[in-house]
Amino acid sequence: MSVINLKLFKLNKMEQINNQTQSLTLVEKVLQICDKYSVWKIMKALSILILVSYVCWFAFNPSRIFELYDKYREKEHEELLERRLDTNPKIQMHCNSLLAKSGADRVLFLELHNGTISTGGLPFQYASSSCEALNEGVMPVADQYENVSLSLLPFSNYLFENKFYSGDIDGLQTIDKSLMYRMMSNNVTHCAMTVVEGVDKPVGLLVLTYTGDRPHECREVRKAMENTALKIAVLAEVRKR
Repeated sequence: MSVINLKLFKLNKMEQINNQTQSLTLVEKVLQICDKYSVWKIMKALSILILVSYVCWFAFNPSRIFELYDKYREKEHEELLERRLDTNPKIQMHCNSLLAKSGADRVLFLELHNGTISTGGLPFQYASSSCEALNEGVMPVADQYENVSLSLLPFSNYLFENKFYSGDIDGLQTIDKSLMYRMMSNNVTHCAMTVVEGVDKPVGLLVLTYTGDRPHECREVRKAMENTALKIAVLAEVRKR
């Protein structure tokens, strides 16, 4: 038994020596490669190899790309919805405050967007009513301003250039006759509008209207509207982040 144990011991020892020799050989090869090629070239080659591996993996698993994209869009949608739920009551509060200060019958915040989502960097093409504040007995009209193409709202170009408008409804005839008739159908006699300016581009239009024979009660309506527009702009920018 002692002879057998001795032979096994020798075999194990020889195996350990062989393993150490192989490890030393591998280390020597790595050192030789490092001597022959710079570390930067080796790292670059490894990076390219990893990149090629990812490309090959996605090439043979294209459905995975769509799954990752769908998850990204779903997460983006959830974050956008959460921000809207947080900012909508605050925007409504500012519109209600403006309604009370101006003595108007209706305040509308038309938010600018590019269809279903706001695409960063592109000029906005549509306007939709994001908030409406109403005086007692005044009918809502927010549903009439959903996904309105700015190309069908010539008054928007006037407003982007001049920043503010205030006057009787007849004054819109030479600027935007379609908007004039739309407002007249809602008994609007006087209106005031201003641009809600974002960090790098307009994010909306703030509209204030008076109906019937109600006089234009607020002498400082422009100042009140511009202050409200600044507050709304901050909240509108939060939605885009």
